[in-house]
Amino acid sequence: MRLTNALFSENIIELQKIEKAYNMKNEVYTICIDKETGGISQLILNKDADQMNWVKPTESFNNSDKVGWTRPPQTFGVLSYCRNVKYFGLTADFQLDKIEENENHATAYYSTKQWQTRSRDGDENDTYPELTAKTEYCFNEDGNLAVKTVIKNVSGWQKFFLEGDIGVNFNFFDDYHDAATCMTSRCTAHLWSGEDSTWICGLKMGESPHNVGLVFTQGGTTSYSQNGCRGNDRGYFAMNLNIKMLRPSAEYMFSHIIFSHTGKEDFMCKIAEIPHCAAIYSDNFTYFQGEKIRLTLENATSGRISASSDLPLLSSAKKGNKTEFEFSADILGEHKITFTYGEKGECKTFSKVFVSESLETVITRRLNFIVDKQQYNEVGNALDGAFLCYDTESCRQFYDEQFSDMNAQRERLGMTIMLARYLQAHNNEKLRVALEKAVAFVRREVYDAEQGEVFNFAGKYSVWLRLYNFPWVSLLLTEVYPVFKDKTMLSDAYKIMKAYYERGGLDFYPNGIFARDLIEAFEANDLQEESEKLRKYFLVHVQRIIDRGVNYPKHEVNYEQTIVTPAVSFILDAYFLTKDKKYLEAVQPHLAVLERFDGLQPHYMLNNIAVRYWDDRWFGKLHVHGDTLPHYWSSLSSIDYIKYFAASGDENRLRRGICGLRNCLSLFMRDGSASCARLFPFEVNGLQGERFDPLCNDQDFALYFAYKYLDKKSAED
Repeated sequence: MRLTNALFSENIIELQKIEKAYNMKNEVYTICIDKETGGISQLILNKDADQMNWVKPTESFNNSDKVGWTRPPQTFGVLSYCRNVKYFGLTADFQLDKIEENENHATAYYSTKQWQTRSRDGDENDTYPELTAKTEYCFNEDGNLAVKTVIKNVSGWQKFFLEGDIGVNFNFFDDYHDAATCMTSRCTAHLWSGEDSTWICGLKMGESPHNVGLVFTQGGTTSYSQNGCRGNDRGYFAMNLNIKMLRPSAEYMFSHIIFSHTGKEDFMCKIAEIPHCAAIYSDNFTYFQGEKIRLTLENATSGRISASSDLPLLSSAKKGNKTEFEFSADILGEHKITFTYGEKGECKTFSKVFVSESLETVITRRLNFIVDKQQYNEVGNALDGAFLCYDTESCRQFYDEQFSDMNAQRERLGMTIMLARYLQAHNNEKLRVALEKAVAFVRREVYDAEQGEVFNFAGKYSVWLRLYNFPWVSLLLTEVYPVFKDKTMLSDAYKIMKAYYERGGLDFYPNGIFARDLIEAFEANDLQEESEKLRKYFLVHVQRIIDRGVNYPKHEVNYEQTIVTPAVSFILDAYFLTKDKKYLEAVQPHLAVLERFDGLQPHYMLNNIAVRYWDDRWFGKLHVHGDTLPHYWSSLSSIDYIKYFAASGDENRLRRGICGLRNCLSLFMRDGSASCARLFPFEVNGLQGERFDPLCNDQDFALYFAYKYLDKKSAED
């Protein structure tokens, strides 16, 4: 009876969904148009064996993590009008008036109303028509879904719009349930608001040739916003339309198509064939001062393509549909390169590049800032010698003994690791003294030399066992050893890794184990027994990862990029240690999954940067979920690609690894300060984005990785 009732309830729910939706179907798609909102509630590729719905259900929306105002979620493709909500607390969103449908076509009609704010005849509380919108859905001759929307000003006044006032919702099913679910039923959305060249590359999180792309064929967007971000939910996307003003009776029209593609390369080829759009390529989007910037734009039209920037243009050359541009990286900082294209040069898009000082300069300035501003100095205090968080707004150190992501341990140890790596090749007494104090703090307060235990808080205290911490301290001691030549540091490093494995490490996926480095360091310093034991532990660990495949375990989050990077890194390190080619075969499915996190947008904060969105919530001063791009843990993907090049000779992955490492350098400022995260969207949960978080926290691992791997042709150098 219980089972029967459950099945009956499920059937009722499904019937209700069908009743609320209008189905459009052809050979490629099954699409449901929601009769209550006029938007898309279901988008399925018919050839996809998983029958994944690419549209995130509005039922999953949650306001528990809101900051300030929030608006209700809208269905895929529906307009949102946020101005009055933001500024006056009034409801002014587009409301569905009616929907018309036939076998191959659907049209939704909307309107907004404006509250009267001046004395008029009649009731002062009356509203009057303001905007209307009409959205049409149909399949085009290529079998793709074509969508056209016309917005009209029906008021008696010209309407001005600020950025973010009007957006169109594209709630791709981009959240993190568990790895098994994500492989078949979730996607990663890579968004690009490039004015006329506006697109979204949707990739299933698991390896698949069945993916969804979206590209504007008229109109464009200038940014995107996120709403409803929380825990393991990347939230709802709104692409902000590039509308500045509408006169009475004036209209604004934009259109887009939804198409299938097999992956990133196929996606870029397809958007380049659309006259309104353009594909932009480059090996790098961050350059060191004095280098040459090379960008290629591809567009299907025969019209002239031109580029302009505050950087000197050195040359341009057209080859078929592609035009190559070369600029001189003379001026430090961010630079926007604007492109015009189309039959009559009517379209415009852009790329953003970053010009950095030399890596040596960036590192030296950062380390001096860390020592001068972030090291706590008070003899007799438990924190003496520790590197702490630093707020660049109030210019003060910060430590929270209750909130572990703001303490002096854990990810903050990246500062000490970077300092130690630097002093292996540089003689600097000031920095050496600072390192001595920092290491003394770690040995005194962070780990137990006898048991190998690593603790969460100063005073050798932990609320729970955090396995992530163990490899970082072990790595720190291994990097410090060449500076001070104290062999007990290597012995302690081994004890820590032994304790890590004895406490469950064989089934854990930690970001930051450099097992090969540790094993080789022990071997090179006459710790043969320790080297061999760690080697055995590690190879068992690797085999368990291989056996488990892409069904990755949950750790502090359900699923993310840095649960995949350890799998790739460990398997490759096993190859380097054994030279057994079975590991090169075993790493392939993990590489394929990892690459789907990487952005392909022509922007130094996005290109070859892994999607991450929760890092500011836990490590930043702003404390908000939302796309944090770039983020330093993206560097772990870059390292994996460089390692794979060293194992296989894959030049493409080497280029991508270098590109990602370089792009993370924008987190480090010219005064030596840094940011733990960059909130990329225009707005997130009502909070203004497009800014660096003011807190220096855990970002220095990116600098360590760059110093260790950048511009090296082999990971074995």
